[in-house]
Amino acid sequence: MKKYINLLFLLIIIYSLQASNIVIQNDETNSDKSNLQSTLPNKQQITIQQDKTPLRTGPGILYPIKKFLNKETILEIKDYNFTDIQDKDNWFLVSDSLNLEQGFISLYSTKKIPIQTDKIYQIAKYLSIDNNNFTDTLHLNNEQIALSFTNLFDVNSEFIDFANSYNIDINKYIDFKKDTYLGFSRNDNFKNIKIPNIKKTNYFTEAEIGLGLGIASIIAKEGLYYNKAIQDYINYIGIQVVEAFSITEVQFKFFILNQKKLNSYACPGGYIFISKGLLLSCENEAELAFILAQEIAQVIIDNKRPQSLKRNDIIVNKISLDSLLIKNQISSQDSINTNIDSLKITTNSQIQNIKTIRDSLINEILIYKDRVIYKENNYKLTSNISEIDEIAFFATCRTGYDGTVIPFYLNRLIKHKINGENYYSENSLIKREIKLRKYQRYNHLPKNLMKQKNRFDIFKSQIKTD
Repeated sequence: MKKYINLLFLLIIIYSLQASNIVIQNDETNSDKSNLQSTLPNKQQITIQQDKTPLRTGPGILYPIKKFLNKETILEIKDYNFTDIQDKDNWFLVSDSLNLEQGFISLYSTKKIPIQTDKIYQIAKYLSIDNNNFTDTLHLNNEQIALSFTNLFDVNSEFIDFANSYNIDINKYIDFKKDTYLGFSRNDNFKNIKIPNIKKTNYFTEAEIGLGLGIASIIAKEGLYYNKAIQDYINYIGIQVVEAFSITEVQFKFFILNQKKLNSYACPGGYIFISKGLLLSCENEAELAFILAQEIAQVIIDNKRPQSLKRNDIIVNKISLDSLLIKNQISSQDSINTNIDSLKITTNSQIQNIKTIRDSLINEILIYKDRVIYKENNYKLTSNISEIDEIAFFATCRTGYDGTVIPFYLNRLIKHKINGENYYSENSLIKREIKLRKYQRYNHLPKNLMKQKNRFDIFKSQIKTD
């Protein structure tokens, strides 16, 4: 009997040693990292599935990039000992095969996505060169792409420089998060509250960010409110909300318009504006977080984009630019170093065909721009406000803020006739308050969600006296 027991014990040891050598290759079926974590043995490897994946110094998009990793790079997962305020569900601490360099990659970089066309980049290229010169001589970065739309709409180069140079201090942001979540389990809250399933954009190509920057520069002409401490403050709150959305590939930036009316804008690529009046209408951080969550939701749903500018998986498509000798086919993360092949166009009819398609897509760019700034049939108002509000409500709560204050906030605006345009018209506010009270009543939310009124009052008083 003892012999059989020893044999059984030996078999268990052998099985355990074999299990420790299992290699996990993450793909779309491994979408939930929390499930992956529970099954990981001591050593695991993971394969990069995206082109030009950044290896960062910390678990978040605000951390500096150490280097870019190529597709199919195999890395060793090092550790899951994140602090409570770090985004452990969406980031891996990894090292190279020789254990010479460590850094963080996002869970998204381990997922495969189809190769797609980037029509916005193609349009930007043609706007940046002579109409009859269809050869690619220079790759455009997001600033050059934004400026390439100058002839279509009057972009503001001063804002483009300002937006590109603006960054928050990562250490100050970490201190802000520590203060926010003092005595509060952020990770437990992430597990307990889920944002409704939405088809979201977790990334934007370089060209889309460039277009968004160009559109944002137009909005900035309405006048910015310059106060770095206040701008950093709304960025701290906004980025906390972005992290609750589990977005790891887009760096959102938040700006304040020097306007008394209630107003806000959300541009492709994560450039968001709220008016000074909208900021002052809030009484605590929970209300401000909800407002920012609405705009973030607008960006990630990206429902203002015309159908012809949607990202298309590369399939045979006779009406696409590819069928007209435009060969630029890029993946989601490949736009940084992609060059368009030199086009061999020899006849006037071919040139005219490309110009016709190009001009049609340029018109779609203008429609996209007008939808973002609400000039095409009150587009923002006709969008699904209820869907946006539902997403923003749960994102606010998932961040740790008390979303139950939102209906009272809307009621306060109605009662005191503090209203504005689109989302903030009196009629819209009444409808939205009724819908949001439903989420307040029927969903079991944690009792310790925060308002952060005292901290908000300090910053609000600075705005009033500025």
